[in-house]
Amino acid sequence: MNKIKETQYASHLFIFIMLGLGLPLWWKTTEVYRQELPYKDVESLRESFQIVQEVRLILKVKSINGGELAKVIAKECSLPGKFSVVVTPSNYSVEDETLSYLALNLEDFDASLPELEHYHLQIIEVDKSEKPVVLGRRRNLFFEKKTSLNLLAAVIRSILAEEGPTSVVNQDFDGTSDLWNQLSKLRRFASSSFLNVLFTFSNPDPELFDIDWPIEAAIEEYLQPFADNLKDIVDIRPSSQHIYFAPLGVTPRKALHGDGYEISTDLSLLINPLESKLGEQVLPGPTANLVLLVPPARFHPLHLKNRENSDSFIVHRWGGIAFYNPPKDSNGTHWIDMQPVMETFIGQLRLLIGLDIKLPKDVARISLNEKAIADWEVDYLLRLKTIENIAYSTKAIKSLTALLETITNIVISNDVASNVSSSLESIKKSSRLFEKGMLKESYKESLAASERADAAFFDPSMLALLYFPSDQKYAIYVPLFLPVGIPVLLSTWSLLKSFFASSKTEKSNINEQKEKHHQD
Repeated sequence: MNKIKETQYASHLFIFIMLGLGLPLWWKTTEVYRQELPYKDVESLRESFQIVQEVRLILKVKSINGGELAKVIAKECSLPGKFSVVVTPSNYSVEDETLSYLALNLEDFDASLPELEHYHLQIIEVDKSEKPVVLGRRRNLFFEKKTSLNLLAAVIRSILAEEGPTSVVNQDFDGTSDLWNQLSKLRRFASSSFLNVLFTFSNPDPELFDIDWPIEAAIEEYLQPFADNLKDIVDIRPSSQHIYFAPLGVTPRKALHGDGYEISTDLSLLINPLESKLGEQVLPGPTANLVLLVPPARFHPLHLKNRENSDSFIVHRWGGIAFYNPPKDSNGTHWIDMQPVMETFIGQLRLLIGLDIKLPKDVARISLNEKAIADWEVDYLLRLKTIENIAYSTKAIKSLTALLETITNIVISNDVASNVSSSLESIKKSSRLFEKGMLKESYKESLAASERADAAFFDPSMLALLYFPSDQKYAIYVPLFLPVGIPVLLSTWSLLKSFFASSKTEKSNINEQKEKHHQD
């Protein structure tokens, strides 16, 4: 009898341990760690956020009513959901009159004007200019008295990045809206804190063409001033290399007119033989490849047949290629004139970083010379890149939070939660700074938001249990209990039957003894 009770107690203790300790421990150890995310704040981004930048302009006039013109410009250039233009009118000061009188031309006048401190653009009336509207190297726009108001407003809207996506609130975050398509333009590189620029000189026949390529001096003379003016947007990191014996990749055809050969189609095939030799993969981050390609001697001279009548072309988000045909009668080492080469490369680089501004026909620009970029173009890029980063970051963290709400067994680590929260705060801060017209500070915050959103979205820890759903978890762990659970249940049932049977037998024996005693 005692042995049966001990067995019962052991069985009951085992069941208690299994259900009271084993099952909770198993449940806890198979639980997916999910840090809390700011779902409501992310969801409210599109509903409660609108970015309208305050653009401050100053209007300097000589012979016209500045107050009336300022009101009209403010009305024509203010775009709902994009810009709130504030125009401050003023007359020429004595200093302005003096500078205008001493300047030999608009170029000198533009260079002599002081830097703007509290305004984004200075609109200045002049007596005579090359075109009705002339854009300076600084933040100056010159116009004649007879200039059409529609033309003046169109130019201002163009240089304020009118075509850029400057409103987050009305976007459709399914990736199909016009604004999002503008963000996804294939030509320009995505925003980054730095951009590698790899200059490559490809000579397929070095035994026939002995060419010297003074790229180091050219980088210092032509690229460095351009890079210095972009330091608030991107850190340009130049490097250079020579490659030899790379095949052309296509077979040019004989030119229909004149001597030489030409290529009109399949330009992308020129890249394939080069990419295996470029070595761009050793450079961290995005890389713009700028290749100066000498054609093989049997296809000399080689030209591109295109609308631009140019021997260069751009490959979206990759770089650009330019052909160089050395003189046939050159003896000894041939030195390349790097000025036209670098002008072509910098022109390609401008387009690759997003400087593709379409201006009306009756607009002239003062030559950029060594700067290669105007101050108002830097502002244009800051606006465009800031909005691009804000929209991208918003889309990324909204997509991520929607995914994490749908699939509940994805791990949400502390790093992911921290990056999402930081990205959200940077988006809000960047938007506030942008509305105040603080372009540099706003861009830095937007870039931080983009980088943190990327870090959260592509965090490898989220894939740890992605392919381990709950039904598979139960299918794996439940059988582990069966070999133990079934014998325990059977044993318990057998013990219970034995217990009740013995109790019944014992009770029956007691009753028999009582009856027997009663009879006695």
